[in-house]
Amino acid sequence: MLREAAALQVFSSRQIRWLRQMGVHTPGFVSALGVNPHELDEAILESVRSDEGLPRRGVRFLYLGRMDVHTKGLDLLMEAVALGLREGRLPDDLQLSVVGPDQAGGQLRLQRLAAQLGIRESIRFHGPLTGTSKWKALLSADALVLP
Repeated sequence: MLREAAALQVFSSRQIRWLRQMGVHTPGFVSALGVNPHELDEAILESVRSDEGLPRRGVRFLYLGRMDVHTKGLDLLMEAVALGLREGRLPDDLQLSVVGPDQAGGQLRLQRLAAQLGIRESIRFHGPLTGTSKWKALLSADALVLP
């Protein structure tokens, strides 16, 4: 499949080299992940110190990306959170913030799944965040979760 693609999106030139070593010579291009560490400056850090960003409730997990249910594994993430809470492997006060643009009705599907799994109170949905708001969310989270 990779050899037949018109092009491949990767996140670092190292991945292109790895693909070449694996015999995949499809053109590749590097695309940033949406978080540019060069945006982070002292003003943002000071803002985070004075204002926590996302609402605080217990342990904070953060997913930052498109709300594309299956491609991004968000259905699996929610099932894992439900299982972890049910089995006592995650703290009862866990708060998962799902931040990013809705993709093809993904947010509604995820809200329904949260209700079915009995974890609606542990999940918060936010639209896309940019600039200082995005950094506040990242820096105030206890864990960044990328399924």
